[in-house]
Amino acid sequence: MVLRLWRALGVPAQAVQAYLDLVSRAPSPSLVPHASLSGVADPFASLPAGTVLVPGLSTTRLFVTRFPCVKPADGRLLPVVNAKPPSMTQEQWEWLQQLPFGLIIFSVRGDRPLPEICGSGDLDGDLYFACWHEELVLSHVRPREPPPNPRPTLRASQAPAPAPRTSTPAPRLDLASAYNHMASRETLHGNRLVGRLFRAWEGLVAQRAAGMDDPDALLLADAYLQALTSAKHGGDIGLPPHLRAMVALPPLSAEDDLDWRHGLRAQR
Repeated sequence: MVLRLWRALGVPAQAVQAYLDLVSRAPSPSLVPHASLSGVADPFASLPAGTVLVPGLSTTRLFVTRFPCVKPADGRLLPVVNAKPPSMTQEQWEWLQQLPFGLIIFSVRGDRPLPEICGSGDLDGDLYFACWHEELVLSHVRPREPPPNPRPTLRASQAPAPAPRTSTPAPRLDLASAYNHMASRETLHGNRLVGRLFRAWEGLVAQRAAGMDDPDALLLADAYLQALTSAKHGGDIGLPPHLRAMVALPPLSAEDDLDWRHGLRAQR
């Protein structure tokens, strides 16, 4: 996915191949110029808006995305903080610096969450792909505008008043409904659809001259992301008729049905 995203963002094919050669020749995984980093929020709310901090890494900027990165707007170039921000105490800065490599600390300042524009991510355990090779990757990347903010930015005077406190207990999570959904044959069928949508998207991106920017590829990307969510939580998947034919699923086979029944009994 990342290689296709790089190509969509302007990285030449020769540079992508040179990067793959570099990685294959690396004598140790620790010398590869990319990593999967666990996203966390700045605990001191002191990093400047739009920036990140990666303890244990010395670089000025990063290419950052999150899997699945199926849209051109999923990749970002983010500046890396390498010196103590004025609003951060020395003690806080030193504490952050002693953290082990493996984290990407996102600024919490700004109009919208920074992880949201890195492949629609969040900070509930998501891993982020980060690359710091300037010559072969970062110097070529031309990021797209992020998608519109789904939450309008309000001034303090426009913010709605907080809801009054009530003594009504919070609704209980309906675990039975969640279990029934995850164990249903329809969900199994939906999981197969996830794979078919991805393969259709992958094939279209490879075949069409516009690649990831092809209108049909963008529609399949949306449907694929919807299918990932639907498989867990339910919901409809929007896809026009001419693309539905590409991902039409055959009925579940007797073997699939047997696997489903065995899995259901094992869960119980």
